[in-house]
Amino acid sequence: MNKNAFFAILFVIILSSCTLFKKDDGPILPQEIRQWAVSAEASSSAGGKYGANRDDQSPTAATGEPDVSECMDDMKAWAPEDADDGLQWIELKYYDEVHVSQVRVKESLNPGTIIKLELKDGDNYFTLWEGIDNRRHKDCPGFFEKRFFAMEGNISLNMTPFKTDTVRVTLDTELPEWNEIDAVELVGYANKWYYYNNTVQIE
Repeated sequence: MNKNAFFAILFVIILSSCTLFKKDDGPILPQEIRQWAVSAEASSSAGGKYGANRDDQSPTAATGEPDVSECMDDMKAWAPEDADDGLQWIELKYYDEVHVSQVRVKESLNPGTIIKLELKDGDNYFTLWEGIDNRRHKDCPGFFEKRFFAMEGNISLNMTPFKTDTVRVTLDTELPEWNEIDAVELVGYANKWYYYNNTVQIE
């Protein structure tokens, strides 16, 4: 065996040892499920409350993946029927029910009007977030994002205890000019789980 062949074999043995005995990086966490809405309805819309197209500013325009690339009035985004018209909402449904970890709203014109994010729980609505968005007039187009977090004893929970396939977004449209939403992403898990004592506990 020549010298080059010997060192080549030695290198492979060392590399294999490093792979077999590498440091444990901890348990594998469950995979998040990411979804875009498949249907929607709204308190009002420029394209009618129950429009069926994704390019008519109806609630359906806010379903599917984002497709508005600039901060501008666009027929591919949902818009309330009138500008500066008080509280308006859009409710979106998704294919799979999940334990929700995050909601992401793509605002595509005059962002900063969102005042509440709710998740439907049976006949009731759970408030994921409520307040004033301090990003007003910024990041357009951009995402308004909120994560679920709660404590159960000394265990932190990063997803809702219930499953849902419905999100409601409420706007205060008194912010001047038109306000538009391009899409809403629902993020969550098929099963409730938590990380405790260096192990993943799945319920």
